[in-house]
Amino acid sequence: MAATLQLIVLTSVSRSADALLQNHDAMFHLNLIEETYRSGNASMFSAAKSLNGGQYYPNTWHTLASLLRPVVSTPAAFNIMLVLVCAMVVPFALVCLTRAAGGGGIATLVAPALGCASIWLPGFMVTFNAQVAAAWAIAIALSAAAAMLVVIRLRSTRLALGVGAVAVGGTTMAHAGAGQWLIIVMLFAGAVWLVGSPLSSGSALRRSVLAVAMVALPLSAMVAIPQLRVMGAYNHSVRPLETVVKQTLWLDPIDGSIWDNVLLVLLALTGVVILLRSRRLMLPAVWGSTVVLSVITALPEAPWWALTGGWWGDNNRYLATLALLSGCLAAIALETCAGARRTGKHARMPITRRMLGAVMACILVMFVAIPGVERFDFWTRRGYDETALVHPSWISSEERSALEALPPGTLDDAVVYGVPSSGAALVPVLSAGSAFVRIDTSRSLPSAQEYLAVHFNEINSDPRVCEIINRNGGEPMYYDDTTLDEEKASNEFPGYRDVDVTHGFELVAQLDTATLWRITACDGQ
Repeated sequence: MAATLQLIVLTSVSRSADALLQNHDAMFHLNLIEETYRSGNASMFSAAKSLNGGQYYPNTWHTLASLLRPVVSTPAAFNIMLVLVCAMVVPFALVCLTRAAGGGGIATLVAPALGCASIWLPGFMVTFNAQVAAAWAIAIALSAAAAMLVVIRLRSTRLALGVGAVAVGGTTMAHAGAGQWLIIVMLFAGAVWLVGSPLSSGSALRRSVLAVAMVALPLSAMVAIPQLRVMGAYNHSVRPLETVVKQTLWLDPIDGSIWDNVLLVLLALTGVVILLRSRRLMLPAVWGSTVVLSVITALPEAPWWALTGGWWGDNNRYLATLALLSGCLAAIALETCAGARRTGKHARMPITRRMLGAVMACILVMFVAIPGVERFDFWTRRGYDETALVHPSWISSEERSALEALPPGTLDDAVVYGVPSSGAALVPVLSAGSAFVRIDTSRSLPSAQEYLAVHFNEINSDPRVCEIINRNGGEPMYYDDTTLDEEKASNEFPGYRDVDVTHGFELVAQLDTATLWRITACDGQ
């Protein structure tokens, strides 16, 4: 049901398989898919270097998307993988985790709809912020957590360590932040099980000491890693602590009121109580430790920032994870409260009562899920609909059509310079050309890209500009657009504004509101 509703919304908004998501991280992800396809380099240590200058980037999702490129365009590959994540991987993870936590048939059936009912995932994270790779990693981490919940109950240390190593390794390949989250929550889940489960052995004191050591030693090592502390400060929450706590506990949406998710949250809290009372402690431990991690993103600077470093201190990723966990807990609560699943002396419940309970559960799910569909539609339009974007579109439909209709060979050897959001950075995605800057920010650019971001408009007077352009190779072109976000362009890429194109530039094509120029100012230098 969750997948069907999402697909209906996504297809009605995007209207095309190769529609462009034009917001936040989409520019980077589209270009990394294309770069992986062209170069054949899928190494997470070097594939993204030409885009962001970094040495490491978790690119498993992009690599899989690049495998589609021989048969579809880059935007279509992006959208196919987006649908795969939202409609298949995330619901499957919720089914696995709900089942591993003790949920029955009804709970596993409704968990995907409940988990995707808030704005945080898939709407805000995926179809607005374009963090599809992060959503992919979260789903893999939840599936790995489900496997670990099952293995821990088997009381085999060797098996738990083996499965844990595989789970953490695989999850970290999807994203280091997801791997770090899995390590932390599984430490807490294992410690809680060790102390509170009736299946664990040994004296209470011995179990408590082991549990404290199990959590304290690895986390102490984690907070001592300087790089993790630096990463934790990267996107440290600018929201006040009070706001973050409210969002964490109530999944408070940024586009509505605290009451929007109140039914989902109350059902989730009921699920926590039900599991605690039945001594099924591990899923509540996973949920509780994720709550703590979310709050840490808004706490003052301290060593604990390292605990959120893998996710770059981004509170939104923890809220997305909490939303999915809440869906699992709410599903278990619905199933139990509706009487659709009983144990012990009440296990042989009349079939009519079980059916009635299942119907009641489905009705409640509709009350939670239908408003979620409306919010998903809202945030999807903010990412795909040119008329609903939060900024001027990177490239209009008319501009894109004109670019794609250029004579064959026009851009084959082109390296396009310009403000990325002018459409320049999408040239590699929509044609055979390349672009000098392929991310929508000047933050952490390599030195040459940073220099031209400030000095490109001095091309006729500053010899270093031509030196960089000639060293970069290809046929240099300049992409200008009259519908830019002027404030962002002036602040981050002032060198590409107010360029004198009367000297050293030749007109190549008029692309609706954009103009493509061939740079001749550096010829012969």
